[in-house]
Formats: sequence, structure tokens, C-alpha cells
Amino acid sequence: MAISEVKPPSLFPADDLKAAKKAAKMIPEAKILSDVCQWLTLEGYLWWRMPLGPVIRGGGKNGVRFSKNPLKGFPDIAGILDDKTGQLFACELKRFGAKPTPEQEAWHSRLMDYGVRCFMAHSLDEFITSIKGDK
Repeated sequence: MAISEVKPPSLFPADDLKAAKKAAKMIPEAKILSDVCQWLTLEGYLWWRMPLGPVIRGGGKNGVRFSKNPLKGFPDIAGILDDKTGQLFACELKRFGAKPTPEQEAWHSRLMDYGVRCFMAHSLDEFITSIKGDK
């Protein structure tokens, strides 16, 4: 890195915080999802993703019929948190500042009623903190 590229520390830390928050908002959910999936695989977790959008079934025009996904709002990623107890986790990933839909909140509530650890994460770091907390 050239010396001219080195940025001196800001005299206004609040400006640095604003810039960091703005940068976090710009990270797309797909990037967070990719990072989380890669981390889960590298750490050896048993996990799965739910399909998005309509489900394709046989029949209909040209042998293809689309139907609504019956699991609308189901968390993005689910898996086994602890292989000794079988504890499950489910996580909804959102870009910074995004809120869950009513369907997503309903799924989280229902899954928590069954003892599933549910959480929402806005970054890989947030995901790791949530999944590793109080196993």
C-alpha cells in the first residue's frame, strides 16, 4: 500500500462509526448467506437451507405446475447445534437494518415453542456469536 493511500485516524470517531454502519447496510443478504454457509461447512456443522420461492411440481401446462412454498417465512438456515443432544438451530439472515416479515416472526415463535434455538443475524460475526452462545 502506498503511503498516500494510508488514511490517518479520524478526529471525529462518530464519523467513522457512521461510515461503518453505512458499509454494513450495503452488504447484501446473499453475501452474508454465502459467508455463513461456508463457515458452517468448515466448522463441520450438519445444516441445510430451505428453498426460496415457488415449488415446482408435476402436472399443469407442459408438465410443470408452480405452487406457493408452504414454508414461506421459514428461516434461511437450520441445522443441528449440538451433536450430543440433537439441539436444533434456525437462523434468519438479514442485511443490516432489515426487519423480519410477519411470516418469519411466526415461524421463529413456533420453532421456539418446540425448543429450537432461533435467532436473526446481520453478519457472519453476529451469526457466530449467536450459534456459539450457551450451547
